[in-house]
Order: sequence, then C-alpha cells, then structure tokens
Amino acid sequence: MASPDLPTAYPEPLVVPPSAPHTHTLIMLHGLADHSAAFSRGLLSTQIFPPDAATNPNFSSLPTLRELLPGVKFVFPGASRRAMTLVSSMRLNGWFDLASLRDTAERPELQVAGLRESTAHIRALVAAEVGAGVPPQRVFVGGLSQGCAAALHVVLGSEVALGGCVGLSGWLPFAHVLEEVLKPGTEAGDDDGPAQALRFVRRNLGLEPAPALCLETPVFFGHGVDDEKVAVGQGEKAAEVVRKMGMDVTWKAYEGLKHWYNDGELWDMAAWMKERMQSNAR
Repeated sequence: MASPDLPTAYPEPLVVPPSAPHTHTLIMLHGLADHSAAFSRGLLSTQIFPPDAATNPNFSSLPTLRELLPGVKFVFPGASRRAMTLVSSMRLNGWFDLASLRDTAERPELQVAGLRESTAHIRALVAAEVGAGVPPQRVFVGGLSQGCAAALHVVLGSEVALGGCVGLSGWLPFAHVLEEVLKPGTEAGDDDGPAQALRFVRRNLGLEPAPALCLETPVFFGHGVDDEKVAVGQGEKAAEVVRKMGMDVTWKAYEGLKHWYNDGELWDMAAWMKERMQSNAR
C-alpha cells in the first residue's frame, strides 16, 4: 500500500496547442505550491518587449512566448499534493519534499522519494510525445524554481538527448554531492567524474546505469540577481555542476529580478530555444 506522503496520482497536464504546425513540445513544470493553470496563464500571457523594439520600424505590438514560438506545443503538468517539511509538513503542490529553499542541501534524503516519483511521471509525458511522433530532440523540458530542479533530474534520468532544458530561478538537487564527485584530484573526479556523477543521479532516481547521451542535452539557466527565495548562487552552482558534467550550458542573471521571471528572461529563453530548434530541425 502506498504511503500517503508518496502520492502516485497526478492531475491531467494542461495542454496549450501550437498556433502553427506542431514542430516541438515544451513540458514546463510549475514551482512549489503553484498549479498548472495559474502558471501557464501567467507564463503565456506575459508580453515580451523585444530588445530592438524602440528602433525597429516593423515593430507594432508586444509578442507573447506563444507568439515567439508558434510551432511549440506547451504541456504544463501539475504536481501532486504532498507533505512539505519546509512548512511543518503542510500539504502543498510540490514535486518532492524539501526542508529549506535558502539551503536546498539541507536534509537531502527527504528529496529522493518525490524526485523518483515525479521524474518518472514527467519521463512518461516525454515518452508520450515521442510515441505521438515528436522526436526526442524536439522535446524540451523545463521549470520554475522547484520545477526547474525536477526538470534537471528528468533530463539526467533520460536515456537519450532531449532538445533542451530551460530552468528559471532554480537549483540542482544534490549539487553539493555532485560537486565533490567532479572535483579534480578526488577518487572519482578525474576522467570518470561525469560518468560517476550521472550514475549517482540515476541511482537516486532508482534507474540502472545508461549511456551518457542525456549529457548532450543543452541547458538554459535564467535567474534573478535579487532572488529572495532561491539565491542566485544556487542557480550558478547548478550551471557550474552540469557544465562540469559535460553539458552545453547557457547562464544568464537578471538585475532587479526576484524569484520569478520577466520579459527579458523570456525573450532570452525563446531566442535560445529557437536557435536549438533550428539546429535540430535539419
């Protein structure tokens, strides 16, 4: 019988179809205590001010993310409600249990069961897209805050390279452990460091070792310099660790931005995605 703290039922994902012929899919995970309807509504309704808007004579209106990525199908999964140690075991929508946002390395053992369960659920959504005819290199995953943390583990638990991963205001669970594994001069941190780091992640997720094809997935990180919940340093550490694992990483920090996103970040994210979409469409 399943533990009440390890829910196995997830709400149906909210799907926003593309506004042009479907070429790619983005599976985007909300943050802690949020839900897919509110997250999708805010993300897709934000008007984005193009950097050249003031000087572009063809500029007439502010686009949204959906208009910048017309061939993308957006899938917004919803997390299960679970007891969250962070708030005295109150039940919240969350991808895994967590003791602290300011120090996400605190009591990391709490995170394992939820990460296993949630990432298996998201990997099934990826598999459904592939089964419907979307090649894995055209499937992107991403998330905000705790959704970013889960999305990174979805990628690291994949047996194939995906189109990309976008992480906003997030962190990498077990970054402190992976950092030690990858450290030069340690038993593991030489030529085999990335392979050992990947085996550690897959073991945490209850997965058997697999070829490191997932490390070919490029990653975009965006983070507010003034993030009051997940310090920008946690995002920087995530970017540094996965880069040391051999992944192609783009890191951008945004002055004045707190624990959310803004139109400049969404513009950069869309531009990054379009560049990868064009390369994997060849």
